Amino acid sequence: MEPRGIRIRMYRQALQQLKGDLSTISAAHLNDVDLLLLSRKPSGKVNLSRGITVMRCYEKLAFSSENYTLPEQYELHVEGPGSYAIPCGGSFSVEFAHAPGTWKNIPAHVVYLDMDAVPFPWQIRTFRPGDAFFPLGMGGSKKVKNLFIDRKVPLPSRRRIPLFFSGDTLFWVGGVMPAASGRITADTTSVLKVEILDTPA
Repeated sequence: MEPRGIRIRMYRQALQQLKGDLSTISAAHLNDVDLLLLSRKPSGKVNLSRGITVMRCYEKLAFSSENYTLPEQYELHVEGPGSYAIPCGGSFSVEFAHAPGTWKNIPAHVVYLDMDAVPFPWQIRTFRPGDAFFPLGMGGSKKVKNLFIDRKVPLPSRRRIPLFFSGDTLFWVGGVMPAASGRITADTTSVLKVEILDTPA
């Protein structure tokens, strides 16, 4: 971890970018932010002046103003291959493809699927409490909430991650982990490539 002096300068820079000035930010505010980062608790928040909030999720700090709102719940229906905008920001594409020659180094924002195992129409939506799936390479089911915790996904980001469903089956936590349900096997005849092209900040 950086020395305290460098941390304080980084907090000042983040607040400067968010507010435009530091007129209402005191040394006590900066100290509160530092104590939040150094706390043994993995998450928490402090409220600074004029609606400025600093949230901690594991080793990350998020600076936001009172104008920040979580993305709305949404559900997007996908009938087949094409390009689609994600309502809370970003987009993804679905196209026919060949199975990759190697499964190494495939980026997290790309998944290859057996089309017959996850037939259309698909539903892409935001996370809801109780969502669970069978992660690829694991022996049992896992709650999406626990996956987010394990992967240290910040709380404000969890509602921005699209979940991909075929019927009631969650087959991809977009950009995080695929499920076993859509895996390609020796019997696969039609392969789909899904790629998240861009995501909101």
